Amino acid sequence: MINGINSYSNYNYTNNTSNTKSSNVIANNNLVSDKSQAVDKILGYGVDKEGFFTSDFNEAASLPKDYKIYADGLNNFVNNFIKRQPFYSQIDIAKTIENAYNSFSSFVKDKGLGESFQEQDLKNLSQKDGVNYWQELQSDNAFIWKLTDENIADLGSNKYQIHDNKISKGGALIAFFINNLSTIKGQTTLLGKLAGLNSDTDNNEIKEFLSFMNKNPLKYSYEQDGWGNPMGDSLSIWNYINRAKNLGDDKLIKTIKNLEDEYNKLINSNMSLEEFKIKYLDFKQRHDEFVKLLEEAEKAKGVDYSNPLKNTNNKETSEEDKEKPFKPIQTESKNKETYKDDNIRNELVKKLLEDKFSTSKELELLFGMKFSDDDAGEFNKILSLNSTPKSIDIKA
Repeated sequence: MINGINSYSNYNYTNNTSNTKSSNVIANNNLVSDKSQAVDKILGYGVDKEGFFTSDFNEAASLPKDYKIYADGLNNFVNNFIKRQPFYSQIDIAKTIENAYNSFSSFVKDKGLGESFQEQDLKNLSQKDGVNYWQELQSDNAFIWKLTDENIADLGSNKYQIHDNKISKGGALIAFFINNLSTIKGQTTLLGKLAGLNSDTDNNEIKEFLSFMNKNPLKYSYEQDGWGNPMGDSLSIWNYINRAKNLGDDKLIKTIKNLEDEYNKLINSNMSLEEFKIKYLDFKQRHDEFVKLLEEAEKAKGVDYSNPLKNTNNKETSEEDKEKPFKPIQTESKNKETYKDDNIRNELVKKLLEDKFSTSKELELLFGMKFSDDDAGEFNKILSLNSTPKSIDIKA
């Protein structure tokens, strides 16, 4: 009898030890690797052999060590976000994920170290966003950043998956981040500052800047009252490029293309509004001098874009163009109403950043400007100011 008891007792003890070791292995697998185990570096932080950030990223982002974040996924997102959205010239990914975690953790009660989330744990999160996160997590869509119907960046659909009816903490956080891109933090471009995304730029500074720009607009290739904002400036410059091409003047073409490159660098830089104004005035002087030279050259060839019916540039104008006179892109300026109150601006920024920055409506709201003659859909192409605009051909 004693031997029987001892035998049972030993078996039970051994089994519990095995379970404890198994639990410890699972818990350890859910923790980030120490930075000393990094085999690569992405976005400035260590990456382990499985492709997840090491502990130095979690430290920088103030994340608990059981939030494992797939490095290539964030790298893919950052590169595509900067390319597709004209608000940031650089993303601080650690600060961005820290902001996302702070918001995420206010709705989701954290579990024990190393534990994963179940459906019930994300209930409050779904109520907050109106997104059924658990349902989204059943598919790869939870980790795909989209613009309209186009998949732009995969943040780890093959790395964050539900197992045993559980999802890792890192996976749940990234799914939340994709639906809350207003947590992004980084160096803002001119558009980003005007959209109120820079905490160092206050409302009065934005108002003063808009007033300054309205008093010092470029000499436009179309009718425009006041400043036409960066989009209007770019449209005008592209019109001038085509006018120079129509003349066949290589020197003028080179000059305006250089000015185009310079302008794109200006509006995509992270300089302050005050710095921008100084550089912009210098740019404006050289830009308007070009326009004067262009108009003089056009006049010498009998080209008058202010009165298309007088355009007699037969050598440089195709038969089709002669039948279809030049029609500049028209805009309606409402610059006096450009500045919006904080509530409207915050709602706009949310729309722009989340996934709807693919039409002109949000920009019309932001800048109080309506593009009324855009049958070719060129406006949508302008929304990616960081991409090379040379492929865009606005026909004169």
